[in-house]
Amino acid sequence: EQDMIVNYLDNKVSKISDTIKNNKKEIELLEEYKWTRINELLKYGFNNDTTNTKISYIKKVAKNWKIAKLGRIFEIKKDIAGKEGYEVLSITQNGIKVKDIQSNEGQLAADYSKYQLVEIGDFAMNHMDLLTGWVDCSKYNGVTSPDYRVFRNKNIKKYDSKFYLYFLQLCYKYKIFYNMGQGVSNLGRWRLPKENFLNTIIPVPSYNEQVEIRKYIDEIVTKIDDIINYRKQ
Repeated sequence: EQDMIVNYLDNKVSKISDTIKNNKKEIELLEEYKWTRINELLKYGFNNDTTNTKISYIKKVAKNWKIAKLGRIFEIKKDIAGKEGYEVLSITQNGIKVKDIQSNEGQLAADYSKYQLVEIGDFAMNHMDLLTGWVDCSKYNGVTSPDYRVFRNKNIKKYDSKFYLYFLQLCYKYKIFYNMGQGVSNLGRWRLPKENFLNTIIPVPSYNEQVEIRKYIDEIVTKIDDIINYRKQ
């Protein structure tokens, strides 16, 4: 009976392990495909007519597009709250989240009045950790760490925020910001200086193209993420 049970379990464990391995591999390939498509769409959209650039992380861009520095589109802000009572926001790999400060879990600050204000539509990034940090556009009003970088779109009628959010996230995913970082150790606090951030070169299609591309990327991301979540389950 022991032998029969062991043989049965060996067979089942092997099949289940293979299924887990295959699912993990499929998730990795789906993630890779998703960001490859985002990368292509942000650089030349639906255009086949491209031109080469001297910028290593862009390489080629649609011929009818412009290129510009991030500082043309975004401005950095730093408004200190000055009082308690705001929602506390943290930047995670899954975006900006409201932190539960009542649970006493994770890092807590002694005085949230010294945190900086974040409004709906503002961007916030962890520019001190360019390996596991992230950037997102806030859906909440609140405050976040004064060590983070908060910035906003200068002209929402000219620049689609979600289009450029994808590009900013791509800069984390493909370590573009990491390669622009500075610090004592690239295994610790490897920061992205303000000047390097604002001087990052980005493609600039027309506003209508930005919206069209962003909507198409949204569809791709939704479909692929649904499959990934199913595989994880």
